[in-house]
Amino acid sequence: MENIYNFLQISNSIATSGQPTKEEFTLIKEAGYQVVVNPNEKRIVESQGMEYVNIPVIWEKPTLENVKDFFSSYGDKHQ
Repeated sequence: MENIYNFLQISNSIATSGQPTKEEFTLIKEAGYQVVVNPNEKRIVESQGMEYVNIPVIWEKPTLENVKDFFSSYGDKHQ
């Protein structure tokens, strides 16, 4: 996992990174992750048995609503 571009473990169940390769999505699945937010590869994510969630965010100006959307998507799966 540490070889994935800009990988950062935030907690035991949340991490962030740059755009993973197709092969790295396999590592992500094997690491126990179940939901991937905002990749451009919906088909790859779903083929690994994970859920795809798209939250459009303006990179230079994320909003509180973006954060709420993220935690709403995440919270639905981990309560």
